[in-house]
Amino acid sequence: MNKIIKLLLLIVIFYQSQLVAQTKKVSGDWTSFVQAIEVKTDRTIKFKLQGWAKVIGHKQDSTIKAGLWARVDTNNDETGFFDNMDDRPIISDQWKEYEIIGELDKNANKLNFGGIAHYNGTFYFDDFKLYLENENGDFMLFPIKNNGFELDELLAGWGQGISPDTLLEVKEFTYNLASDHKDGKQSLRIKGKNITKPLTKETLKTWYHKDYTNDSIPGVSLEKAYEEILNTKMGQEVIVAVLDTKLDIHHEDLKDQIWYNTNETPDNNIDDDKNGYIDDINGWDFLSNREGEFVVYEQKESTRILKKYDAIFKGKKPEEIPNKLMNAYKMYTSAYQKREKNIAENKETLKNIKKWKEIVVEGEKLLDSIYPKNEYTTSELDSLITIYKKDPFVQYKITGYRDAIKYELSKEYLNEFIEELEHEKETMLNLDYNERAIIGDDVNNIHDNKYGSPIVYGDVPFPHATVVAGTLAANRSNNLGVKGFSDYIKIMPVVMVASGDENDKDVALAIRYAVDNGAKVINMSWGKTLSLHEDWVNDAIKYAADNDVLLITAGGNDNSDNDLYKYYLNDYNNEKEFVENFIVVGASTWNPKNLKASFSNYGKKHVDIFAPGMEIYTTEYGKNKYTTTEGTSLASPIVAGIAALIRSYYPKLSAKQVKQILMDSGTLYDVDVEVKHEDGTKKLVHFSELSKSGKIVNAYNALVLAEQISKEK
Repeated sequence: MNKIIKLLLLIVIFYQSQLVAQTKKVSGDWTSFVQAIEVKTDRTIKFKLQGWAKVIGHKQDSTIKAGLWARVDTNNDETGFFDNMDDRPIISDQWKEYEIIGELDKNANKLNFGGIAHYNGTFYFDDFKLYLENENGDFMLFPIKNNGFELDELLAGWGQGISPDTLLEVKEFTYNLASDHKDGKQSLRIKGKNITKPLTKETLKTWYHKDYTNDSIPGVSLEKAYEEILNTKMGQEVIVAVLDTKLDIHHEDLKDQIWYNTNETPDNNIDDDKNGYIDDINGWDFLSNREGEFVVYEQKESTRILKKYDAIFKGKKPEEIPNKLMNAYKMYTSAYQKREKNIAENKETLKNIKKWKEIVVEGEKLLDSIYPKNEYTTSELDSLITIYKKDPFVQYKITGYRDAIKYELSKEYLNEFIEELEHEKETMLNLDYNERAIIGDDVNNIHDNKYGSPIVYGDVPFPHATVVAGTLAANRSNNLGVKGFSDYIKIMPVVMVASGDENDKDVALAIRYAVDNGAKVINMSWGKTLSLHEDWVNDAIKYAADNDVLLITAGGNDNSDNDLYKYYLNDYNNEKEFVENFIVVGASTWNPKNLKASFSNYGKKHVDIFAPGMEIYTTEYGKNKYTTTEGTSLASPIVAGIAALIRSYYPKLSAKQVKQILMDSGTLYDVDVEVKHEDGTKKLVHFSELSKSGKIVNAYNALVLAEQISKEK
């Protein structure tokens, strides 16, 4: 998972765990209806909910199910008893009566109850009854509103189990009254239609290769391309540079795909090919030295800017700044605000992660005292929560520990996260940190360009390049974990990313290195919101354009509008596009109803196209491992992989033509997506408005169009 996304997810998880009684989320694959009564009792009593129901469609689709449900809210804003029949779902197509029996104690203040429906079926409900236990232990009928749905007003007395701002998420469900009933004159009927079902674990591994027409999955049609176009064709080798972190070039699924510089003799300490880089057999690392040392943490760009301009601008007002320095002053002001925000976020996140660690430690201590084991399953913990439901203190600690297990928040993982946040404070946000001490170059001189080392592999805290490279070009022929886009792709690792923000000097020189050494496509799965030396990078982008090299970069993971908030890299100068070889990519999902990945940046002008970037199965650093991750970082190499396919099978097409083919041949989806703004407001926009092309990249369509255009030449 992308580092920033993981951090944000942990913050969200923390707050959800703290506010579980105050917030409610509903998924687009289920809906419910609800009625509630206030309760007050000085002793523990039982209640019984009964209702009649039947389900049409389960025999054809096992995901279709219904249930009664009941939940007790308490005076301390926690959830008491809860049951939604998930372990005994209603699936029969015949009217039957079902029941839930639960408890109310002295801490209860509200009993919520109703029915629930899942997925694409037809669900009938009728004749609900609620019973409360009296002092003699007998169940007494408690009157509820419109219990048999006899009133002609739809859902009179009942509410939908959704709030108004989430109504659009469940628009696939329709409610009406039906003459088919258990008793009386009518029942409540709910129909679910066109709801996307969850993919199986195996399908998730290859979903982004699927075809929407054939598989109902909005992938890039790579499998279709191989089955119908490429199975009888021969391509030629194409070098794709991966500008990123150190890369696991020895991974079983990558080792045969790594570029080898045949013009260089290894380990002779001679620049045999005269390219200025000694012994660069597989690529180059701009963040290391010849002694084997390498940069682990880089400063944030805001820190670099403040470090450069503090002596000039600190404490100055705009009217005190000469006109020739005004642009630099504005950048300095933005950097100051950004760094202050980063410092506050670091502090808050560190506090939250330490709180999670406290939850895990305290949970382990408690469990050791009541149920000692080395490992616990969530079902075991759920059972303990039920057993200790009269002890809020024990319930709270076990619930917290269960949530930590659910989100894989082990003590070891949390300790690593805490250490990383401490390092961020000491290095990335520290004005006194010297990030170039290991490299030894003049960071302010773009012409001081012969630094680094040929060691492009190694264990780093942020092994990002390996997941990117696997998505792009994992071996298709070895029957191992992942299939990339083509075995004709050779990956050129160029290291210029560490934990922190990329230095513009390294970015510019890495692009030039890749161009000079034969790359036809360059993938850059990273970005930032400030740029100290944008001119150096723009010159390198123009250099790539002049040499017919296609550049592809990630659009960012801030759920932000790149048209409003500038994101680097980009191919605009003063809001004018200055090259035609540059593609910015947003991230899409496998769910047509939620097509834009929630984290993905977008922009009708500054994002060119979308590609799958959610739940991507790919290679992972270390002993031939694999992982599932997400981010525009994964969407970018998918576009790069398709671009490489075109350049492999149709090598006469230019970088400009390949970009246009990708833009023109993508798939249009007639769906609206929700966009959330910084102020918390939301709006629905058509998916086509999120990028310049309005499309998701498509390998099959791109190859068909490439064939057509190549014949016209």
